Amino acid sequence: MLTQALNTDLLVPALVFIRTGAILALLPGFSAAYVSMRIRLLLALGISVLIAPVLAARLPAALSESSMLLLVVNESIVGLFIGTLTRIIVSALNSAGSLIANFASHDNELTNDPVADQQRATIARFFSLL
Repeated sequence: MLTQALNTDLLVPALVFIRTGAILALLPGFSAAYVSMRIRLLLALGISVLIAPVLAARLPAALSESSMLLLVVNESIVGLFIGTLTRIIVSALNSAGSLIANFASHDNELTNDPVADQQRATIARFFSLL
């Protein structure tokens, strides 16, 4: 009975919600302390409702409970990987900006970085905005 209920209309939006929720949990702009958890959840829910009809044709029609569990684990791992990858890219841009500021003798020009909750060099802050 659970399998039939999940296969009808809930599986695709739930899988998209799991992936987008995992991405937004680690995405540098949205994972900061000043973004409310409700905002992140509503954004993930809105994205999943918009994307789910497009992806509905790509999933198989009848799934067993074990394959649904594997899909949920797979989507959460992929979402966490994408969020971690974007966090690494933003950290690399911040490091590159700090190095450029150091080599150009602009280390003391500091601006507030609300994502990292600390002060950064102006060039590093500019690179994090890219």
